[in-house]
Amino acid sequence: MNARWHEAADWIQRLDQNEVSDEELQAWFDWRAKSVDNERAFEEMQDLYLALREAPAEEKQALRRIGQAPRNQFARITWGLAASVLIALMGGIIWWRGSATPPVYSTQRGEHRAITLPDGSRLVLGADSSIVLSYTDARRALNLARGEAYFEVKKDAVRPFIVQAGAVQIAALGTAFDVKHAGEHVTVAVAEGAVQLSEGNAPHLKLVAGQKSDIAIRSTKDGPLPVVTQVNPESISSWQQGQLQFNGEPLGMVVESVNRYAHRQIVKVEPEVAAMAYTGTVQRERADEWIDNLPQIFSVKKVDLPDGNVVLVKRSD
Repeated sequence: MNARWHEAADWIQRLDQNEVSDEELQAWFDWRAKSVDNERAFEEMQDLYLALREAPAEEKQALRRIGQAPRNQFARITWGLAASVLIALMGGIIWWRGSATPPVYSTQRGEHRAITLPDGSRLVLGADSSIVLSYTDARRALNLARGEAYFEVKKDAVRPFIVQAGAVQIAALGTAFDVKHAGEHVTVAVAEGAVQLSEGNAPHLKLVAGQKSDIAIRSTKDGPLPVVTQVNPESISSWQQGQLQFNGEPLGMVVESVNRYAHRQIVKVEPEVAAMAYTGTVQRERADEWIDNLPQIFSVKKVDLPDGNVVLVKRSD
């Protein structure tokens, strides 16, 4: 246990009192403001502390027996940390193994959702997206059925972190990256660290921070290899702030991403139109306006359907 965790545990104990003075609250604010690491350590310890408080009585009793040690301040903090960690681990193992079906997280159109995973990793699930979790003792597996997710992965050399998106598999250890699964395309962009991509029997592809790859899911191993491009790491999570950024991506894939935020839907795109490349930024709150302006950007015709949705066809100039 590092010193920062001990400090975080001490603050949780001090704040979990009936009366906390203004001076102590200010001291806590100051401690958190010193660094992002302090803030993160407190949030992690708070999660563990809550898990301990909500644990079944028999598990608490078992941990109390473990904790029969000298009751000095250091021992109390160490016991609190150890008990919380054990509760979190036991609770996670019991929950995952006892569940008849893997847990599924999903979002509605226009909705984002932040999720803390049982191992401490975090993800932000984009609009109209769905992800299935399947953790085991051997690996941490997630299946992005559709949509987009940004991952911040806790290091664990024993259990690799694997994201499946269609036929594409992304393996990571202690990194931050984004995966977008739209139809027959998958986009992977790395903000920190590195990931390894694989698809069927194709050679593995490594991406490092500042790199992105758009992958057309191939039906045969003879399909074209994915192209790696450079990207600003800070822009990778920009969609969380409402900016959907694209760089040379197929219009068909762009449309699927924009549809997750628009009130009107582009329900069909002719193949020739879907293959057109788009570079630009779509503001989430102006997704419908972007759809209306497509004929000014591309040689396409927008056909409005009676239900308000749209079909895109090639325009004959």
